Amino acid sequence: MQWLIWCLIGIIALAPLSLITILVKTPVRISLDGIWGIGVILLGWLIGGIVYLRLTDKQMWTPFVIVALVFGIMGIIARIPHFDALLSMKSGRYLYAGLMVIVMIVFYLMSYFAVKKMKKSE
Repeated sequence: MQWLIWCLIGIIALAPLSLITILVKTPVRISLDGIWGIGVILLGWLIGGIVYLRLTDKQMWTPFVIVALVFGIMGIIARIPHFDALLSMKSGRYLYAGLMVIVMIVFYLMSYFAVKKMKKSE
């Protein structure tokens, strides 16, 4: 139950940011296509990897690392010109969306079992 409450708090905290980007249109846009986007993903992996390696309790954060790695790989693939044809096709978009759903289900299951194991060890 506590896990559900934290999820709801996270959603409520992030919802205004998402709504602002959807509802407010400004002339300032940041586009991270191509090599710049790949660089930002790699920088995020580097920073996240350093933080993860310094953690003492890695069990709780492992699901986040796996999601960050898979979504980062998907982001890199989306920025490689060779894959433009695949991602512009309907089947390619369905494949991409299906992979996202599978990763989120795996994330949920891993998080659930990590929390369950932590509660058992208390």
